[in-house]
Amino acid sequence: MKRFLIFIALLAAVSCENEIPYDFGEAGPKLMVTGFLYAGTAEQTVHVSLSEGGTVSGVGDATVRCYVNGTLAASASAHSDDKARGAQYHQLPVSFKADFTVGDVVVLEVEAAGHKAFTPELTVPAAPIVEKADTTHTTVTHADWSEEVVRFTVDMTDRKGEDNWYALNLVKEVTGTFSFEDGRPDIPVVRRSYPMISHSSLTDPILLDGNMALTDVDLDIMDYMDYLGDGRFETFSDQLFRDGPARLVFDSSRQYYYPGADSDYLFDLLIRSYGVGSDGFVPWPTSDEISLSVEVQVHGCSKDAYLYLRALRTVRSNGYNPVLTEPVTIPANIIDGIGFVDILNTAAVRIDLPEN
Repeated sequence: MKRFLIFIALLAAVSCENEIPYDFGEAGPKLMVTGFLYAGTAEQTVHVSLSEGGTVSGVGDATVRCYVNGTLAASASAHSDDKARGAQYHQLPVSFKADFTVGDVVVLEVEAAGHKAFTPELTVPAAPIVEKADTTHTTVTHADWSEEVVRFTVDMTDRKGEDNWYALNLVKEVTGTFSFEDGRPDIPVVRRSYPMISHSSLTDPILLDGNMALTDVDLDIMDYMDYLGDGRFETFSDQLFRDGPARLVFDSSRQYYYPGADSDYLFDLLIRSYGVGSDGFVPWPTSDEISLSVEVQVHGCSKDAYLYLRALRTVRSNGYNPVLTEPVTIPANIIDGIGFVDILNTAAVRIDLPEN
């Protein structure tokens, strides 16, 4: 008994120390490679940076080689001044042309800053079977407030005889032309953005994979992408509709679809194009033909991609607290580096929305 008590006392003394020292200097430099490749899309892009000593820095140049079924299919290089976007996250976008078909095995070799990294063998998944998508306007009542939403319904069917994993996102597109009577050239308008998706077990248990959520607000997804990449996706598996049909139901706030939702962007476009006149006013178009559409994208993906995107969704949800919530591990699959790259195969339905 005495020995047992002594053992407990020693264990308690050791357990009091909950700090695990870690020397970031011990971690050598590694390439960070992130991004998704898309079957059926001609141009692919991954982002390259360098991780060293607990910090992320940019790379001046990077080369990506893409092998499909063991054969070099594409090779491309990029310089740090190729694109301004991504610089705030020390990312260098590298784009290359390659198309993939279902069943292809793809490997990327990335070289930058004197280092090399590789993806594992990535198998191109099949595209989801999506029959139709539609929208309606409704009002959602929360605990102490209400909001107008666009409610989406998506009818799809699971691929039979296999386990399937899916990702879902919205792409809003504003397109058109600004015209002027004073002879100025027309200004083309093209803007793509990714509206937030919200849902709950009350609207759709499939998108929660059968887990219960108290409110749809808890699972709002942030409307941006940072260096981890692609936080705009929802993910779900086929466990609640295996080998059969399903109807997905989710909402997106009406504020993203009002005519004035993109007014700041459109005003900035006018300033960038023609500046401010001598009278202190911005030249205003005499006519505009602006149309609004939203594309519902459902992606077939691997289980690894499903887990990666699900982890990102968790850490970006409004209900996640890094202090009070159990830590979430972000999966990685890059060999001799860090980061995550995989392939999605997309089924998309475009919906034209009224101007008002």
